[in-house]
Amino acid sequence: MPDRPVKLIIQIPCFNEEDTLPGTIADLPPQLPGIDIIELLVIDDGSTDRTVDVARECGVQHVISHDVNRGLARGFMTGIEASLRAGADIIVNTDADNQYVGGDVGKIVAPVLAGDAERFLGSAPLVWSESPPLLTRIGAYRHLMQRVDPKQIDALFDAPPAATTASIGALAPASATAIALPLPGGEAIAPSIGIDDFARLDLRIALIVACEKVEGSKKLLKLTLDVGEPRTRTVFSGIQSAYAPEQLVGKLTVVVANLAPRKMKFGLSEGMVLAASAKDGSAPGLFLLEPHPGAIPGMRVT
Repeated sequence: MPDRPVKLIIQIPCFNEEDTLPGTIADLPPQLPGIDIIELLVIDDGSTDRTVDVARECGVQHVISHDVNRGLARGFMTGIEASLRAGADIIVNTDADNQYVGGDVGKIVAPVLAGDAERFLGSAPLVWSESPPLLTRIGAYRHLMQRVDPKQIDALFDAPPAATTASIGALAPASATAIALPLPGGEAIAPSIGIDDFARLDLRIALIVACEKVEGSKKLLKLTLDVGEPRTRTVFSGIQSAYAPEQLVGKLTVVVANLAPRKMKFGLSEGMVLAASAKDGSAPGLFLLEPHPGAIPGMRVT
């Protein structure tokens, strides 16, 4: 770490989070061993409620606002850039919906403070004044906190319109105007995987035996699932905007059954149900996958 006070900035992307933001902030650690300064940064992604006012009332040191909602990817990058300008040595990103445990921030920064960053990155000792421009090898991943929602990861990467345009233009005469075709579902198809990679996913039919809203969250529903096991499973899913709990009870769906349990603010989530949506908003709605009648809980989807 640098020979000066070490600053941690915890950034919180927000879109209309006036109700949950105070609880999220209150749950974050005010101090940590090895950290001299902890500051908070809220990225207001075009909120139409009192998110900005609430952030300032809660003592947030940095508030950055987008004029319109630009999505998670842009909000995340806005926060990173602003945190670096504010002199952050370590940056942690969390969710404003208060679904994660604030105390786990210490677990995230501990490897950096302990020098484990060199081991994880597979590099020589890192010196701030001699930072290498490129790391050539990344070490084996070690799980530190809860699993990140794949939709959030997908949202961090914008589709490459320039590459799409160039590939079309290459097929046309030099004088022709290149036209970028719309991407399926608002995003590019992911890179190819092998059959062995797919086989690692254990997708099962699940019966939703109970469903309820999660107190303190505007996004999550708590699903109780019968996956054909001797016990039921609990899964938290961010589909509250599309479904009322009573609409889902008794329906079949598909769950990723071998997903590692994820500790959330509201409890342990033991899998993930599958739903479809258009990333770019071209088609409104969120649609839970529902197998045809006759499927039985526990059947594997292949």
